[in-house]
Amino acid sequence: MKGSNSRFSLRPERRYSNTAHIQGGMVTDADLTEAGQLHQERDEAQNAVAMASGTPGANGIALFNADGSITLRQGWVLAEGKLGQLVAATGEGSVAGTALFEGQADLPEGPEMPGGKAMLYADLWERPVFALQDDYLADPGLHGTETSYRTRTMVQIKALPLAEELRGKAG
Repeated sequence: MKGSNSRFSLRPERRYSNTAHIQGGMVTDADLTEAGQLHQERDEAQNAVAMASGTPGANGIALFNADGSITLRQGWVLAEGKLGQLVAATGEGSVAGTALFEGQADLPEGPEMPGGKAMLYADLWERPVFALQDDYLADPGLHGTETSYRTRTMVQIKALPLAEELRGKAG
């Protein structure tokens, strides 16, 4: 992830669990960033231990129908402990199924849902968001100065046709 940071100081081998500022000491971007990284790493480790990968029963993204088909709905997904939220590009809460697969907020103009059997998988990663992309991040009290950036967990649900489906099309 690229951003304007003096350094990323997280060192997991040191097993730090928090940061604390010294009274009167200078507050640095590296210390603030490391605090956020420590908390994110702890959250993802707890998720990996408790839930690993998949979708939670309540507010999860996939519904498996009795006929074996899958209907997507907006909701949460875990990939190796990283938690992400699948939302529709339109922002409407009622979008589901094929319309949601083809209209994901983090996969604009995505592919159509493949016909036949397919394996759905979640692709999650962190993306920086700067004031040029979200003007709320420019501080009006400092004449629009950008003092920090945020990260967003991107969620893309993708489909891979199963081997039987590929063989049927090739032959």
